[in-house]
Amino acid sequence: MKARWKSVLTLVLFVPFFHNLAYMFGAWQYSPLDRNDFVFWLLVLAAVAVFLFRIKKIPDEKPEKAWDYCGFLMLAASAAILIFASLKDINTVYLAGGLLFIASGCWILWGWRVFWLLSPVFFIAALGLPSTSYWTSFLFRNYIRNYSGFSIKLFFAIMALLWFAATLYRPRKIFIRPEPFFFYLGLTVFIFGYAQSSGPAPRGAPICLEIKPAAAGWLGEKLPLSDLDESLQGKNLNRRYVHYSKLNACAGSLCIELRNDLHQIHPTALCLATACWKILSNDLVLLKTKYGTLSAARIIAEKDGERSLFFSWYTNNSFSTGSFISFRKSWHFNESWHIYQIMTPVTQNETAAETVLLNFINTFATVK
Repeated sequence: MKARWKSVLTLVLFVPFFHNLAYMFGAWQYSPLDRNDFVFWLLVLAAVAVFLFRIKKIPDEKPEKAWDYCGFLMLAASAAILIFASLKDINTVYLAGGLLFIASGCWILWGWRVFWLLSPVFFIAALGLPSTSYWTSFLFRNYIRNYSGFSIKLFFAIMALLWFAATLYRPRKIFIRPEPFFFYLGLTVFIFGYAQSSGPAPRGAPICLEIKPAAAGWLGEKLPLSDLDESLQGKNLNRRYVHYSKLNACAGSLCIELRNDLHQIHPTALCLATACWKILSNDLVLLKTKYGTLSAARIIAEKDGERSLFFSWYTNNSFSTGSFISFRKSWHFNESWHIYQIMTPVTQNETAAETVLLNFINTFATVK
């Protein structure tokens, strides 16, 4: 195939990725966690410019090599990811599938050598996708606690740039065939994923909250939603309250009734970080309530020097879970889901704060 037609087909490969590009630009504009991720795309543009300038000087053993059919396996995988992300309405996964679609297309059109040289660039581009700062912090929470997700990503991006420079200027000395490349890549992903998973996320009873202005020693009021609430939760039915008890305790709550605006639902820790909270801990717990065991996320966060305890969970008619991943895996279109986030300041200690929230749950809880 002539290089001119290869170039045209290469541009066509970007169509799926560009289809959802507005979501990434919106994350840069509205999410503090993602605001600096444009840096990775500047690095990508610079690396591609260097590649296009340098590639003309790199001798290829088979300059007229035909289509590399092995790349169709990866193209099929990227198409499956795009379909899955479209059905589940997961924007970041869709963008990742679009990147993989571009990478696999480049392998098919231009051969393995070009793909191998550009693989660090695709890796840097993946680091610039929305929500990756949060998920990087989450994945490395047991290994690196003193650095933000963006800092960790920037370190990996620098390592990838060094590798890119080494392969670009020493293409014959640093080269690997597709088989060992994907074997070791798959082995690394498997080991890291196995180390991250400590078994399936626990499930609890399907417990909802029926918030009232006053009940069993609690007196409260409904609060207006902020612009951040609207931007984070979208067109779902949202209600925010604040309650005070006779024991001089207070509890804030956010109740969300999911109305199929799924792409606006994010992990509670991500929403808190977006609102400039510093996440100190984030664990899954099982809470004993009068209606059974509730599965929830237990988050300690700090803002303006004040520490607070949060419990959050997702529930349908069958079970509750504090795991966002478990919720997304279980979600089905037109299924009834409710999402709850409750919090109280840690004025004495975390145990006392837990007692306050458990009392609040037992007061307003119902079973679906």
